[in-house]
This record gives sequence, structure tokens and C-alpha cells, in this order.
Amino acid sequence: MKISSLAFLTFCCLSTAMAGAASDQPRFGAVPAQSQFKADARAKAEFEEHGGERHKWKKGQALPESWAEAGLLPDATLVWSGLYLDGGTKGYLFRDSAGNFLALCTGPGLETKDHPKRIDAAMGSRLFLGGLHYAKESVAMVPPGGKAEAWLRKVLGEIK
Repeated sequence: MKISSLAFLTFCCLSTAMAGAASDQPRFGAVPAQSQFKADARAKAEFEEHGGERHKWKKGQALPESWAEAGLLPDATLVWSGLYLDGGTKGYLFRDSAGNFLALCTGPGLETKDHPKRIDAAMGSRLFLGGLHYAKESVAMVPPGGKAEAWLRKVLGEIK
């Protein structure tokens, strides 16, 4: 059975295009993601069970500008991150060697009791501290332009 040159050419083009979908390399000028999302289900379950006592930063306290101010040791690492299917919220969970947690998330931050509606907020433009999703009661929005936001964005930018 003979394959026509048009069919062969189509197959080659589609194979090349589809190969990029499984690759972590940027395609067609796309910007690669800042992090690969990690899913350590045990760490997330531990946080959800004991998070209140092991999450040292609490809503109402001064926003942290370092690991120490957040109540964590400097060896804190990302143990869980994931996407929510609500339109762009990304949750990040950090834990230090003493078992203390810091949870934060990014997202558009649609209207809740503590966060006024802002339909022009770009995906990931708002930063929230104290939980894996901005709708949690324990979460506070980090005001843009401050030292706390700069430190947290630096932490997120260092995720590999």
C-alpha cells in the first residue's frame, strides 16, 4: 500500500506539532511556566488537618517580608501546588523542616466578603496569603506594591 506524498507531509507536520504538546519547551513564542505543579497529597492532607496550628502566619498579623516573619525556617520548600478549576486560582503550600506551613495563592480574586469585585484583574495578578484558595476565611489579600508582595513574588519566582 502506497502513501501519497500529501498524506505523508500531513503526517509529518502533525507529528511535529503534537510533539511539542508533550514537551516542556515553549512553543511558538510561549512563555514557559514559572513552576511545575507539585502534588504531594500527604503534605496537603497534613496541612488541611493541622494547618491551623502549624500555619504560623495568621490573618490580621503584619504581612511577612521573610521566612522568619512568616514563622518558618529559611529551609522552607514547596511541597504542594495546584490549579483550581475556578478560572485561574493557583495554590502553593510551603513547609519547613520543623513542619510549619505557609499557604498562599494567586488568582483573579473574584468577589468575596473580604475582597471587592474587580473584573479587570488579570489571571494571577492578585496574591493572597493564609490559604490555598482566596475564598477561605483565613486568607488575606496582599496589597500590590508593598515589600510583602515583592518577597512573596520573589519566592514564587524561585520555584523550579
